[in-house]
Amino acid sequence: MIMPSSAFLYNPTSLMFRRDVFKKWNTKKVYDFTTLQDFLWGKTKVATIAVMIRNEKSNQNAIEHIIVRSSNLNHKGALRFQIDKYDRFRVPFEKATKDKYYWKTNLLGGGRLHFYVDKYLSANSNVISVQEYFDNRKSNGFRTDNSSDNQIDLKGMTLLDTESFINDSIKNATYKQTESLIRRNINSDISSPPNVLVRLNANYSIPIVYNNEKIVFLPGVLGLKGTTEKGMIKFVEAFKSNRELYLALAKILSSKIFIQQSGEFTIDAQDIMNLPLKLDKDRNPVSFDEISEMEKAVWEDTELLAQSINKPIGKIFKNATNLDIEQYATAFCEVVNYVYENGDYKFQPKRIVINENWVWVTFCHSDSNKPFETSLSNENQKIYNEILRDDISNYGLRINRVVTHINEPNSISFLKPRTLKFWTRSIGYRDAEEVKSVMLNNGY
Repeated sequence: MIMPSSAFLYNPTSLMFRRDVFKKWNTKKVYDFTTLQDFLWGKTKVATIAVMIRNEKSNQNAIEHIIVRSSNLNHKGALRFQIDKYDRFRVPFEKATKDKYYWKTNLLGGGRLHFYVDKYLSANSNVISVQEYFDNRKSNGFRTDNSSDNQIDLKGMTLLDTESFINDSIKNATYKQTESLIRRNINSDISSPPNVLVRLNANYSIPIVYNNEKIVFLPGVLGLKGTTEKGMIKFVEAFKSNRELYLALAKILSSKIFIQQSGEFTIDAQDIMNLPLKLDKDRNPVSFDEISEMEKAVWEDTELLAQSINKPIGKIFKNATNLDIEQYATAFCEVVNYVYENGDYKFQPKRIVINENWVWVTFCHSDSNKPFETSLSNENQKIYNEILRDDISNYGLRINRVVTHINEPNSISFLKPRTLKFWTRSIGYRDAEEVKSVMLNNGY
């Protein structure tokens, strides 16, 4: 079944349809071509998926979500797709049928990102949604609606120019409407100052202001009305301090970003209303706690991947630097040593050999403080040749472009393309979790 990805995976309203399909028929895989929407169908830009369904009763097993991030043309002009292990995700059946954002989280990297998204969106007595805080007192502005009997002429009023509202100030973004302009009226309580105005555009980092002047706002701006001035001022302060988090979450919550559009990141009012808001003991909005270095790395890598969606030459597809690879190694060791550090014995880099096209990294569990190897030698050349002769590893090299090798005593090696996509810190965390799982299953 080939269809637009928004209609099946990414629109919040698609959840019921998706659940009915998964519960009725046995769904094996979902091939997701969303990131190639600008190239897949020529001039027509449609985010597309292909769902592999068998005409048999659902077994309610996990469904494989395969994201196709890169492609190339062969000498005959045929489009070929490249898929590696980091673009394949097992979606638990319950998540597939109940979680609105699980698939979008995979699109933006998956792995530990799921944990952090759940951390902020899960119910908590001290964390509520923006919608709950404002009790849904919101408006999308004065808009054209000829079917409405509630019309108003905006002539003579001060209007906010939506396109000029690009930062946390509207000082130079207003003008006097000199001609007749008929629009549908909105709730006067929300349009009257004081109120909070939010520009619905992630490209400009979602500008926000506390406004105490009589200003008419148009579509593209969200107006919010709190119960107290203090509460609205505190909300604006908290929003600004949480802005980086909110930008990342908005890209996951939004059904438009990366799906219905690949450039202008306009978002819906409901995307803002769904954002989490932390409250203090007096129920005033406050900033979230300072995040760990690990969480910071995951959000930064999420943004890095997001910037490369629909861009085949994005940064994520360029060569990793020496620093990128060393940070990957640090991330891997940090996670795996939660379990396997014992006194002076721990996993640490034994070998980081960087070629123009590939990188070979080996981690060894030892108490040695020797510098890691940085080039091929007569000794490690033999190990390298052994990896390439290994039928299983060679299959991985040809099919998944990633080799995991564990035949060297107390060591584990990764041989991958030098592309940054394979060497982010988030991938280091994923590799470490996979290694821990394999070792624990084998009694280590």
